[in-house]
Amino acid sequence: MNKTPIGAVCNILFDDGDQVDGYYISFSEPPEFDDDNGDYPNDAFGVPDNSIFYYCPDGEAELIELMKDNPHNDFKILSYELEH
Repeated sequence: MNKTPIGAVCNILFDDGDQVDGYYISFSEPPEFDDDNGDYPNDAFGVPDNSIFYYCPDGEAELIELMKDNPHNDFKILSYELEH
């Protein structure tokens, strides 16, 4: 069993007051756009890009920063559960 987290499923609060559960954040670098297919491939862990809300390549430490108020983001993470 892989003990290293590859991402997290998050409960997110948007600036407009909407709260959404179940958004996936990947701990991968974002994949490059595939010009041949006109879409993005999977992240480094095999998760399809269209299933990923946000990328945090610095892992859980970066995710924790997204739990703080930040004027550069239109959302804040309220809670999360790591995915392995």
